[in-house]
Amino acid sequence: MFGRRHVLQLTFFLVIGFLGARFLIVVLTVTSRLSRTQIQQTYRYINMASFVNGNTDKMTFVPFDATRPKKVIILTYQRCGSSFFGQLFNTNPDVFYTYEPLDSLYSALYGIKEGWNVPSDITTYWNGSERIIPTKEGRAISIFLDHLLSCQIKSLPTETLIHRFWFLFSSFHVALRDFIKCLGTNGLKYTRCEAYTPGLCGRRFGEFGDDRLEKCNQFLWTNELRRSSRGILAQNTTKYRRCIDGMRAEVDRRCTPLFRIQCQRSELRATKVVRATMASMDQVLEQDVNVRVIHLIRDPRAVVLSRLLFDSSGRSRYAGKDVVKEATVYCRDVVRDIRRRRQLDEKYSGRLLTIIYDDLTRYPISYAEQIYKFLNASLHEKTISWLIRNTSEKKNSTKIASKWQKKLSYQTARRIMDVCKTFFAEVDYSFS
Repeated sequence: MFGRRHVLQLTFFLVIGFLGARFLIVVLTVTSRLSRTQIQQTYRYINMASFVNGNTDKMTFVPFDATRPKKVIILTYQRCGSSFFGQLFNTNPDVFYTYEPLDSLYSALYGIKEGWNVPSDITTYWNGSERIIPTKEGRAISIFLDHLLSCQIKSLPTETLIHRFWFLFSSFHVALRDFIKCLGTNGLKYTRCEAYTPGLCGRRFGEFGDDRLEKCNQFLWTNELRRSSRGILAQNTTKYRRCIDGMRAEVDRRCTPLFRIQCQRSELRATKVVRATMASMDQVLEQDVNVRVIHLIRDPRAVVLSRLLFDSSGRSRYAGKDVVKEATVYCRDVVRDIRRRRQLDEKYSGRLLTIIYDDLTRYPISYAEQIYKFLNASLHEKTISWLIRNTSEKKNSTKIASKWQKKLSYQTARRIMDVCKTFFAEVDYSFS
């Protein structure tokens, strides 16, 4: 017969055995889930690889000059998934990546408040008519991008080096952490000077029309005109330039070397822009054989919904909260750039690539591999890890990209398709 001691020992081992079995079941369950996830990722990659390769194999890949750094411009539009797309470069420690630097250029050109050079306002007047980018404005964009990607930091406007986007979007500037820290430590921010310009040149791009933009540009950039003129505009722009020049001396002494060193260290340099048109890419492509342009576009129904849910800096002043008007603006901009890109394709064959964001979210790793293949570079393991984490079930990028299907009414979606007929005719689009 069992004694009390034996009963206690038996009970102890039964409890331990039960807990061990439960632990084993949990481990096996987690392991099986991981295995299924890995299998699904692998299946998605293999399943899509033939499709993606089939498309890119038809392209003409132009070799890079191995003695010079590679440069890539991501030309896109607000709310097109470009922040996600930009992370394909920002998460790669071998890449120097900058996020939307052209807002600073427009503030430098016209004295507009940071963040309010709204892309749709740059291409569309407040009455809805198309704004044709002036030649000198387009040339300024081309020169700026060339200087940025060539690490000619001293040639960049001071407004670029002290722009608030460095702080507001610091997570999108991994390569410039030390530079951004230096700016913050020394209080080097554009806000110290901007008080002299918004009321005169407009808080938002286009607020006072082309005549005022031109006049502000002349006063801000032409010393002779400023010195020979009188009045409040001349006085304030003189104060503004003195403030900016003082900031420049300080930022160059303390922080600019950190920017330049990090830029020069990278053999692949990338920037994402939403305030440029395809026309301004011509000069950049012509100047450097190592420049590549990626044209990122997205379903207009998804774009306008995202813009509607964003604050007013994410949509045109003309459209306001009218999604159909906003779709009209967006589709007009994209179609214009697609047609210009075709002309550039003939001139710079193999140096431009179009990516549809909605397809990218369905097969992120496959598309990322092909994008890096286009750049004759390897997809870094840190970028792959980031993609897996951010396209998992909890952060399903496909569901996010197609959210418009549940949020927009059928009637609204149809109206958007009607005003964007040309867009859907020009783009080989598979989403319905």
